[in-house]
This record gives sequence, structure tokens and C-alpha cells, in this order.
Amino acid sequence: MHSGPAEPERTLRPCRPHSAASLRPARTMHYRPEIDGLRAVAVLPVILFHAGFAGFSGGFVGVDVFFVISGYLITGILLDEMEAGRFSLVGFWERRARRILPALFAVLAVSSVAAALTMDPGEIERYSKSVLSVATFWSNIRFWQESGYFDTAGELKPLLHTWSLAVEEQYYILFPPFLALVWRFGRRFLLPVLIACFVVSLAISEWAAHFDPAFGFYWLPARAFELGIGVFAALYLKRRQFPASLRTRNAVSLSGVALIVLAIFLYDAETPFPGLAALFPTLGAGFVILAATPGTIVHRLLSARPLVGIGLISYSAYLWHQPLFAFARIAANGEPAQRVMALLAVASLALAVLSWRFIEQPFRSRNLIGRSAIFRLAATAATVFIALGATGMANGGYRDVLARYRLPPEATDRYEIVSKSVAPDFIGTMFDDGACRIWIQQMAELLGKRVRDCFGHNPPPIVVFGDSHAMNIYNAVARSDIAPFVIGAVLPGCRPPRGSRCDLAAFERFLDRYDSRLGTVLFHQSGSYFVADNAGKLSPEAAFEGGRYTLRPDLVRTAAAYLEQLSAEHNQRLVWVGPFPEFRRRPLAVAFLGEPLTINPASPRIFFEIERMVRQIASSYPGIQYVPFSSVFAIPQDPIEGNCFIYMDGDHLSRCGEGIIARSPRFQKFVRQLMSAKEAGPWTAGGDGFSASSKGQ
Repeated sequence: MHSGPAEPERTLRPCRPHSAASLRPARTMHYRPEIDGLRAVAVLPVILFHAGFAGFSGGFVGVDVFFVISGYLITGILLDEMEAGRFSLVGFWERRARRILPALFAVLAVSSVAAALTMDPGEIERYSKSVLSVATFWSNIRFWQESGYFDTAGELKPLLHTWSLAVEEQYYILFPPFLALVWRFGRRFLLPVLIACFVVSLAISEWAAHFDPAFGFYWLPARAFELGIGVFAALYLKRRQFPASLRTRNAVSLSGVALIVLAIFLYDAETPFPGLAALFPTLGAGFVILAATPGTIVHRLLSARPLVGIGLISYSAYLWHQPLFAFARIAANGEPAQRVMALLAVASLALAVLSWRFIEQPFRSRNLIGRSAIFRLAATAATVFIALGATGMANGGYRDVLARYRLPPEATDRYEIVSKSVAPDFIGTMFDDGACRIWIQQMAELLGKRVRDCFGHNPPPIVVFGDSHAMNIYNAVARSDIAPFVIGAVLPGCRPPRGSRCDLAAFERFLDRYDSRLGTVLFHQSGSYFVADNAGKLSPEAAFEGGRYTLRPDLVRTAAAYLEQLSAEHNQRLVWVGPFPEFRRRPLAVAFLGEPLTINPASPRIFFEIERMVRQIASSYPGIQYVPFSSVFAIPQDPIEGNCFIYMDGDHLSRCGEGIIARSPRFQKFVRQLMSAKEAGPWTAGGDGFSASSKGQ
């Protein structure tokens, strides 16, 4: 999210009456201080949200407010120029280059130095990709491509916020030529075409909010309606004044502020967004633009000098805050104290003042830097960053250079082991033998021909069901080479009974169809999703980094009740393998610093509590047979065995780690027992494996 490259020196307001009813503009525009105040209202919650302050869970909507402002300002400027007959695409893009690029390239330069000092080569390789995408104006698409379940947390990406800058840049490329063509050849069609585009964009956004949130978040088609609200505001104010009644203007503008504030404080990560939910902050911004005219309460509030000042530096403030927060988290190898984040938030504003004064302002002056010079400088800087990013991608994040200057000699071998064990594409390396050890990418495949054919010539299958940690378990079962028929109904985030990332109804239809022909249904789920912070929000980070956590037995009971129902309704033997302890550190960073590659000290203690809670609850349901993970494999405190680091990241097992588990005698004995008859009793730990026993013994 970013503060938007809108014209700061010309925030606009209509000032002449107009008698014609056409779209031909008849109002000049001049500075509106309340628009700068609106920028401040947008950027401050964004900064506080990214800093992790409680109460600003919906602060991300600030970027939506900026989209509206940008749509309004750019449209007003373009219509002014077209009316005067002086519109030029080259001139428009020159102003955009002056406004956007100098401060952006300054932040890229400083961030690149910080990356070299704080990141390991794997992180620098990913950072290099983002530098390349920022310099070529498609970072929104790059971050969309990286937005999978196993991607690095956004809090650790210094340039993540540039996605919204890329959205606006794409808008700047597409909208001015479109508007110029319609203005010249079909002005009467402008409003109907814009309304159609708005409806289509809003429909795409609402669909994506529920079915493809990453697309909806990052792509212009799902965000265009937000810019469109600003466009409509500009068109309206070009044709007429807002109703002159002070009471009406107060009511509308105050309602606009209320809509923005409600979204900031009531929305959170669980809100389907953008979609219809984005109408609250965007319509709110539109109402303020239309009605916060002189004499209104909102105009007086937003025109206050402190808010106007923050609004003027909002673009630079937005550019600086995310790198500051991300590098602080990287350097601390966790979440810094709240007071540190507060100081960094203030620092982002201080840097913004300097950036605005010594970078933004000089580059806007045509007397200091001419048109050809600004384009040459922009091209040169872009070329440098493109080369920097491409080189970092090509040589593994400058691995050899960094190893020479930063990696302790005694840590080289262990770093190489870890770097080879960390999978760049976890999903792309899922085990599937092309025969009857099958990993499905969506639950509907369970009813397909391949699964059906395997029932004809194999013993009953082991069906592994669950989330991304169950993907680890499926791979270990399939790679043990014991069961010829294994089905991995495992997908990221597939945790019943919600199944937000998987189609549980399709899984239940599969059980209905093959209920009498299935072997064991093996369930597994990440234990950290049974951990919450003191406010009750699911928050593994608060537990493992700060020691602030509570357990959520209600979530365990909910999952167990769902599994119990599956077992009863479909007559299935259901085994729940308990959670494995998670590494809960950044492996490559730890290895590159030469620190001991031991599990986060809090992890064994917390997982002992989690496992005890899950075992107690799950074992109370007659249809569930519970098996502690420690009974099938014991992960050592120093999780390196030979040339394998057992973890892939902070919580998932690596591919070689799965292989070690698959080959262990205890796990292989466990897989053989899973293949036994449905009538076998529940499992209890026995020596190096399990023995069947009666419930209650």
C-alpha cells in the first residue's frame, strides 16, 4: 500500500460555475488543503498497521483511500489539459516520473545497502527479484506470484508496499490514452463506458475476495473500481457544484470520514477484501472529496496544518516505513519490541521530511532539471537497479561475495546443508509416483479417473488428510515405499471444519463413494494453529518469539468433532497423528550468522503443552485413534542429520527431512500398521513403535 503519486502541488477544487450539461469541463482547479489532510488520514493508519499496533487492524484500507485520491486528481488534471488543448502524453509521464521515481530510487538504493548488511543470500535472491520488478513497474504481479501459502511473510519483504505503486503506474499508462481517445472521438460515451468498467471491476474484486484473494489484492482489474470512484468525483465536480446546503455537505463529508474510520478499526485480516468491503473506505473518500468544502466541519479538521503537513510528505512516508519495519524484523530475527516499532514509525516521518525537502521538491522543478535530463536520469537509475536485481537472481543472492565477507569459515558447511534443504518451491516438489501414490491439487480430483482406476488393482489406500504439515506426512508415508496406494488429500490451510483452502464437501463425497473400500484415513494438522495470543487471535509468532500465548482447546474440540462425525457417518478408521515440534526460526538466516541450528528454545516447551492438550481432547472421541508424533519419529534438538537439515523453513519439514522420517524403522512400522484391517484397535506407544490395544487400557 502506498500514499499514491498524486500531484501534491495541485490538489484540486472547482471554482467557477458552469452552465453546460456536457462533460466538457468549465471549471479550473486549485489547491485543496483538505485533500492533503485526507492523505494524512490514510497514511498514518497504514504505518501503524504495519508497525503492528493493536486497534489498527484495518489500517491497510489507507491504500484504497489513496487510489480514490489518485483517480480524482489525475482525471481532473487530464480534463483541464484536454479542455485547454495542451494535453501531451509525454508531458504527463514526465510529471509522473518527477513525482514518483526520485524518491522511489532513493529508497531502493538505501534498502539495497541494508539488504547486503542484514540478509542471507537466499533472502537477497528474493529481494533481487523484487528490485527488478519495482524498477520495471510490475511489482504487484511479482508479489502476486510469490503470494503462495509457503511464501516469506510480508512483514519481512522490504519492498512489498510497492505493489500499489505498480497498480497506479499501470493506471497511468492505460487511462490517459483511453481518456484522450474518448475525449476526441466519442465524448458522449465516456460516462457509460466508465460505469461499465466500474461494475465489471467491482464484480471481479468481489469474486476474487472470496475465491482468489491474492489476485484481488494485487491486480489492477480488481482495484480499478477504487480509482474509478475518484474519476467519477472529478467528472461530477467538473460539471456542477455539490449541493450548496451546508447541512448536506456536513452530513455527506462526516459520513465519508466515518466510513473510513469504521474500516480502519473494524476490518482485519479475516475481512474478505477488497470486493464490496472496499466500498466503505473508497466511498468514504469520495464523499470527502465531493463535500468537504470550505465551511464544513471536515474541511476545518482536514485543513489543520499538522494533517496538511503529513499529507504533503505522505508519499515519502509510505516509501520509507515498510523497509524500516522489515529490516528491523530481519535484524532482530523476530518481532521487535513495540517501543522500537513506535520509534521506527516516527523515523519514517522524519525521513519523509528529508526526502520531500531534498529529493521530491528539487526534482519537480523544471528550472533545475529539464525534461530530457529527468528521462535520462530515470533510465539510468532504472538500468542500474535492473542490473542489480538480475545479477542477484543469477548468482544466488551474491552468495560467494557475501560468504567471503560475512559468513564465519566454520559455518560454511552447515550453511550449504541448510541452503540445499530449503525448498524454493514446496508445492512443486510434492511426491507423486505417477501411479497410485497420488497427491491431489484440489479435492475434486479425488473423484477422478486416476483414483478410480487405482482401486481396481491395489489394497485399500491410506488417505492422508489435512493442511500443509499433513503434506509433509503424506510425502513421508508415500516415500516409505511400503503402501502401494496412498492418497494425499492434503492442501495448504486445509483445517476442518472450515476448510478455507480446500473443498471439504468434495472430500466427503469421496468418502461416500469409497467408504467400504478405504483403509485408514490419517489426519494431521499444524499444532501452532491451536495457539493464540492473549487477545484470543491465532498468533504463532506471539507465542514463539515473545512468549505471549494461550492455548485454544475450543479449536481442537471443533476439529475433533468434525473428524468424529466423518468416522461415524462414513464408517472410517480415523487416526490423528499429533503435531510435530516446529523450528520457529529462519533457518538460512541462522545458518548464515553461524549460530547453532537448534530449534527455538520455546518450541519444545510449547509443543509439549499443545500435544498434551490435543491428545487429551482427541482421545475422548471414540471414533478417533490418537498417535503422538514423537511415537513415530523423534526430531532432534539439532535437526541436522548427515547432509540434511530436517526443516524447510520455520515450521515445515524439508524434503530430505521427509526422507529421513520415511526410512526410520519406527515410522515404517507405523505405516505397516496403518495398512492393517479396519478392525484393529487404537495405537499406543510400545518400544520402537506401536501395539494395538483396547480403548481405555
